[in-house]
Amino acid sequence: MTNKLGLVIKRIREERGLKQIYVAKKAQISNRYLSAIESGKRTPTLETIEKIAKAVGISTPGLFLEFIGDSAEVENHKKDDLKSIIKLLQDIFEPN
Repeated sequence: MTNKLGLVIKRIREERGLKQIYVAKKAQISNRYLSAIESGKRTPTLETIEKIAKAVGISTPGLFLEFIGDSAEVENHKKDDLKSIIKLLQDIFEPN
């Protein structure tokens, strides 16, 4: 799921013609960290997701709706994607 969220962030950023370094600076994170998020190597916190969403010009709920929309296109993966969303939200709100 993290990789898919990262891919959605990358897709939105690229559709809007934004450079990774610009979004990272606006979101107050390093370019390396944004790259790791987009490639699925790192899991962002909700705070970071909010900053990235704002930097690319979309609301946080809008970003999650984009994610769900992208995920829902593949019928066989709907259940797994929803489970992954729930797990991500649990990880964000109930960190170890």
